[in-house]
Amino acid sequence: MKLNIRAFAIAQAFAAVILFIVCAFFVGFLPDATMSFTKYALHADLSGIMRPFSFGGFIVGLLVVSIGWGLFSLIMASVYNSLTKNAA
Repeated sequence: MKLNIRAFAIAQAFAAVILFIVCAFFVGFLPDATMSFTKYALHADLSGIMRPFSFGGFIVGLLVVSIGWGLFSLIMASVYNSLTKNAA
């Protein structure tokens, strides 16, 4: 099965946008609970590196994460297609 590279990358970038917005919501409105969860999920205490939360930072982060995830997905779909082109 050949993947549509463009559609896959756009879908993954959209998923990144949704996840980023959900994460930003929790960081913005429930910072202590989010940090407690992060400690357990990552097995690390990241509370010492918290940054101020701003709308500009949200927009830049949203763009960087969505574009980066989309580009990574584009590369992975291309690799998948090249590895499976000779498969039955």
